[in-house]
Amino acid sequence: MEYTEIKIMLLERMELKDMIVKVKSDEGDFTKLVSIMFSDNNRVSWKASWLLGHCMAEKDKRLSKYSLEIIKLIKIKEDSQQRELLRIVEKLEIGEDIEGLLFDVCSDIWISIHKSSSVRIIAFRILVPIAIKYPELKREVFMMSENKYSESLSDGIKKSFDKLVLTII
Repeated sequence: MEYTEIKIMLLERMELKDMIVKVKSDEGDFTKLVSIMFSDNNRVSWKASWLLGHCMAEKDKRLSKYSLEIIKLIKIKEDSQQRELLRIVEKLEIGEDIEGLLFDVCSDIWISIHKSSSVRIIAFRILVPIAIKYPELKREVFMMSENKYSESLSDGIKKSFDKLVLTII
């Protein structure tokens, strides 16, 4: 597909499974989708992130090479695209050289209580394994579990949060 065709597909009301089939049928379409994800057009870049998250494999090498750029992109996008980018990052194998940046980005999202609960909990889900890997960060993450950060969470997300906190104690 051409870039224009992919953008039109992203803007149409097409079934997810049909979009996945189209993207998986041509490796070049996956690459074009990555390019669209990094674009300034928030409407299509968000949808490209969403679709990539559904098309990618666990530890997908095609996206791993963009890990740093994706983490930087998370900082500047809105909640809905941040959520999708964080979901992508959760599936990637992140190098130790950029884990610190990822930790900082996720910490900033988590402590921003005005942000959507869904984006915040994914950020916290990323923080926990980093804190487990680097025990000196456990105290910092545990301090971020104070009620002032979790009281605005929905009941369902709060349950997930409580379980995560137990893993770092």
